[in-house]
Parts: sequence; structure tokens; C-alpha cells
Amino acid sequence: MRTLNYAPWEHYPKNLRQHEIADPMSVINDFFNANTVKGHRKRLNEWRYYVVNDEHFKDKRDGPGTLLFI
Repeated sequence: MRTLNYAPWEHYPKNLRQHEIADPMSVINDFFNANTVKGHRKRLNEWRYYVVNDEHFKDKRDGPGTLLFI
């Protein structure tokens, strides 16, 4: 099996800022300050409904990601 060489930064978190890497609990705190677990679940269920329902999801080219901005 062949192993590839990776640059050291390729394994770093991709979507975190430096202060979030230094204090990862701040990301978790932000998540729970935004809403409760039940609230997040409700929003995800609502998003899923609009993604799978043909009368709401009409953007075949870009995928359901555009519904996140509704």
C-alpha cells in the first residue's frame, strides 16, 4: 500500500477560527446558546420537510443547500 505525504496543515480543522481552536468549548457554548437540542431538532425536521417536498424544493442544480438560507 502506498502512503502519501501530507502537509501538516491538512489535518487542521477547516471551518474554525484561531480562537475557536484555542477554546473548543466556545463552539459548543455557541451551539447551545443559539437554541435547545429540541429547538435544533425542530429546525432540522422543518428543513428536511422542505428538502424532500417537491412543491418547495425546485433548485435541482444547486441542491438543497439553498434552503438553509430561508
